[in-house]
Amino acid sequence: MVGHTKLSKIKANYEEKLVVALTEHAKYLFVFGCEDTWAPVRRLLERETEATTLGLLNSIVGFELDKATSDIMVQIFRSYARNVVEKKAREEADKVLIHMKDGFLRVFNHDDDSVPTSLRVLLDMVVICLDEKLDKVKNLPFSSLMSGTVVVLASNTWEVVSPSDMLKSPMECMYLWDQFKEETKYVVKQAMLAQVYKYALLV
Repeated sequence: MVGHTKLSKIKANYEEKLVVALTEHAKYLFVFGCEDTWAPVRRLLERETEATTLGLLNSIVGFELDKATSDIMVQIFRSYARNVVEKKAREEADKVLIHMKDGFLRVFNHDDDSVPTSLRVLLDMVVICLDEKLDKVKNLPFSSLMSGTVVVLASNTWEVVSPSDMLKSPMECMYLWDQFKEETKYVVKQAMLAQVYKYALLV
């Protein structure tokens, strides 16, 4: 019993380390994004899982567990790590409109073409892409949202995505994009007025 309790404490300690390592880095990637947000998220998951699993296995050597038991523990640990990242993705997906507007404002003063940047933030939160094959899904709504067509988005599901991997449905994407455009309209209008005023002063 004592050995089991000690083993559980060691496991819990490494799970806590894994949560800290994954959560903060994953949050940064989801909030600020990059050209292909899910690729570094997958690398982060693999790197931190491998490092923490190795530490866990080294810490339980003295318990002389058989290989089958160790393998099961590692598999459970890997599933736990994946669930941590998925949970963080869902949390940030719930705040995606805020992230879109923040990204828009960060880029707006430096780049006239800031709208695609915000669209990318939204598309990164469409599907959990811890499996590389799902990366292509975010290409589906891009042209529809940019062109204003709604045929592809008039649905509650993506054809190639299981419900467990979906963060935002097509209709949610359409709603969020319309809301984003509405809420940033004022910023764009004020910037245009400022440019006109500045030009008038120069003349």
